[in-house]
Amino acid sequence: MLNRPREDRFDEVHTGSSFSEDEVEFLVAIDRYQRRTHRRFLSWHEVLEVVRSLGYAKPPKPVAAPKEDD
Repeated sequence: MLNRPREDRFDEVHTGSSFSEDEVEFLVAIDRYQRRTHRRFLSWHEVLEVVRSLGYAKPPKPVAAPKEDD
């Protein structure tokens, strides 16, 4: 039997708080990563890996418009 995290368990742990759908998705993804890798504390590298697995990416830098000659 798989130990799947319940999405509502985060509200139980932090009574009086409510999380947005995005926050719950992130918490569940972190929990799954921790269970899969058997690591309780993640490095920032691992957190970034989880964030990227959710589809987040750094937006491209804006391209400066060429200067017009007068």
